[in-house]
Amino acid sequence: MRASWATTPTPSKPILWSLPVSKQALPLEDAYLALHATFSALECAEMPSLIPSPLSSALLAELGQPPRTEAEMLLFFCCPVEDSASLDLIGWLCAYDADCRVFWSDRERSLICAGLGVALQLSGEQPEPVLQKVRSFLCDAPPTLRFFGGQAFDLERPLPSAWSAFSPVQWTLPRVMLTKEGGQYSLALALALAPDTDRIKQIAVQRRLIDEEGLLSPPRSCVPPAFSAYRAISRQDTPILPLWKDTIKRAKDSFAQGSLEKIVLARQTTLRLRSQCPSQHNEASHPLHNEASHPLHNEASHPLHNEVSHPLHNEASHPLHNEAASCAACEPTSDVVLSDSNAPFALLAALRAQAADSYVFAFQPTRHTVFLGASPERLYARQGELLFSEALAGTRPRRSDPTQDQRLGEELLASPKDRYEQLLVLRSLRERFGLLCHALAEIPAPALRKLKYVQHLWTPIQGHLHAEVDDTSILRALHPTPAVGGRPSVMALSLLREFERFGRGWYAAPVGWMGAQGAEFAVAIRSALLAQEQLLLFTGAGIVPDSDAETEWQELEQKLKTFWEFVDCAPDPMPPTKTDPMPSIETDLMPPISTPCGPRSL
Repeated sequence: MRASWATTPTPSKPILWSLPVSKQALPLEDAYLALHATFSALECAEMPSLIPSPLSSALLAELGQPPRTEAEMLLFFCCPVEDSASLDLIGWLCAYDADCRVFWSDRERSLICAGLGVALQLSGEQPEPVLQKVRSFLCDAPPTLRFFGGQAFDLERPLPSAWSAFSPVQWTLPRVMLTKEGGQYSLALALALAPDTDRIKQIAVQRRLIDEEGLLSPPRSCVPPAFSAYRAISRQDTPILPLWKDTIKRAKDSFAQGSLEKIVLARQTTLRLRSQCPSQHNEASHPLHNEASHPLHNEASHPLHNEVSHPLHNEASHPLHNEAASCAACEPTSDVVLSDSNAPFALLAALRAQAADSYVFAFQPTRHTVFLGASPERLYARQGELLFSEALAGTRPRRSDPTQDQRLGEELLASPKDRYEQLLVLRSLRERFGLLCHALAEIPAPALRKLKYVQHLWTPIQGHLHAEVDDTSILRALHPTPAVGGRPSVMALSLLREFERFGRGWYAAPVGWMGAQGAEFAVAIRSALLAQEQLLLFTGAGIVPDSDAETEWQELEQKLKTFWEFVDCAPDPMPPTKTDPMPSIETDLMPPISTPCGPRSL
């Protein structure tokens, strides 16, 4: 079997060896054995008589020589895997006790990737040098070799402390990766070797680390763990409602004073968590596993639509306002959720089932920090020289009654405010595509994109890229779109730094993958950061001159339903009795008002 040089061995370019370890699809367990045999052969490179035949003699000869250049070497071994109904990629991730994990699924579920460990991580303060390095490793790489990552929403603003596990720009090549693409599975192993160091010794060290972590041992099960609901014991909104109203007033003043057309204001909702009692996590009886009985699926009976009967609106009876009842009913006997490193991925599996038409992603850089989400919005997809994006804006809730749901959709299509908001996004995309592409496809009229809880105005756009345009240029041109930042972009970002009381981190930023032949990025909305015992939820609303602060606040609450289904006693903050003054800049130094979970009508 022949290995191939993917790059010229120069100090500025890494050396990539890509080697398939089997021509035929193998059962998953046999694929692990094949990768193990390859790894063993690499360690024996100095003893040719012990080298198994599948490994390229050219690669073995190269490994046995002293490093001749200052270039890094990347070894990538891939084995096709037989299809199996029991092979779930989130379940596969949860079969390993790995500190670093990544998951990606596109909206169509045509590409699903799961990665364990870190073969190579490239990070920095600005995207250009990092992406240039990523591209150097991807030159002529096989299509199954992908880097996963993203960047902060605003690279001019420091990352808040909750995001300390992330870099402003961060891209990772997983050590072991399982991919399902177009119905075909593959298992891959990646090894990065430093220059000017004995490569055989490096391989031996990496072999010991992989064996200690068990990353090349077949999983006992690939079934996702049963979901256990998080319990929120307090909620903080940043900003709180009075400050939200004040911020929108200031935004409207900006509309009147200059050329600002739209600004997207975000809110961070911080839930302090504790575990449920183990007895409350019976999968068969949990309402999330019984669609017919779950109140979220019955609008007429849902208590959120009945202010009198909903326990959050009855302070005397709600356990969070009754200390004795709270201790008796909810005090955990063990941290069955918060101490479980697989709990975020159980939540991810639940999100995946709920959001069948959204991107599903998770980035876990450390054991106790995970950024995950189910975003309906594509920033862009690149297939060779073809570029795809979309204008997504305007929101109405969904209804279980088809007639009411249709009425709300028609109302959205006819709304001057929402049509104007979406037009700004589309106009901006068309301008930026004009710079990136030499030809654009015909742009259709807006249509409805219906999700489980909300519906949006949606218009796709497609173009043919100029030859010299790469993913760095595309990201620089398209992010942030007016759907998550505003228009004009520079002015909106400047005002957001002044108005917003928290740093967004990776929320609403580009997240996705890059490969030699393509790339795809979602806009990281409908997302959450799980860090230690806090769940940070992010929502945003597009503000134009005729926006109403109360209406936009309710839109934020509607978008939070993506996660409310998975938090018991999904709390509303109590109305504050006192408001703090509006700060001028970064809020990490000015914590928001913290309130116990309490009643407030939706």
